[in-house]
Amino acid sequence: MLLTPTLPWKGERSVFISFANHIKSCIENNIFIPYSVGQMISSSNILEKDFNAYDYFYTKVSTQLPKADIYLKKPGRYLTAYHTNGYSSIEETYEKILTFAKQHQLQLIEYFFEDAVLDELSVVGYENFVIKISVLIKE
Repeated sequence: MLLTPTLPWKGERSVFISFANHIKSCIENNIFIPYSVGQMISSSNILEKDFNAYDYFYTKVSTQLPKADIYLKKPGRYLTAYHTNGYSSIEETYEKILTFAKQHQLQLIEYFFEDAVLDELSVVGYENFVIKISVLIKE
């Protein structure tokens, strides 16, 4: 994955600027649409219920890019949930993940990954987006 660090959360403007920086990085590395963009947020931020503290935007790539910050997603078991009400209420699904992990004594490590499964190309209305959330669990 090609990573671009995000700006600290200071409202939606910081997200838009971070997203624009990521698109610029993709263009500089000759990565163009239709590659989707996802977000990474550290497990520690989620455990502290800081659901807006994204660390990176990412785009999946199939080759090494010499000038880019590349991250290899670790193999293993991932706890995964699908949020079906867009980004504005995503904390509800994060809370369910945290409750499930606590009930089953799962240790959530490293980063949570957010991938839009259905976005503006597939559905009408921001609130109808479907987001896949996954996190590596310690075995």
